[in-house]
Amino acid sequence: MKKRKFKPRLCACRCGQLTREGFFIEGHDAMLYTAILNNVGGLVALRDLVEDKLGRQIKMEAGKKPPENADNRTLAKNH
Repeated sequence: MKKRKFKPRLCACRCGQLTREGFFIEGHDAMLYTAILNNVGGLVALRDLVEDKLGRQIKMEAGKKPPENADNRTLAKNH
């Protein structure tokens, strides 16, 4: 079995560290998400900002449940 070659790249959170694969070092995607929410004023403000940029509303799929690992405290805090 061949070993997979990993292509290191800078973490997408801009911390300056290299990933082994993917865009983020483990946990850094969550840290970026939290930083974005804190800087724009919460989830509703983020949605409004994105909708303004896109020029359309973000539509949620009816009846679709959030992922099992969704942080409900963050979601509830920002509603």
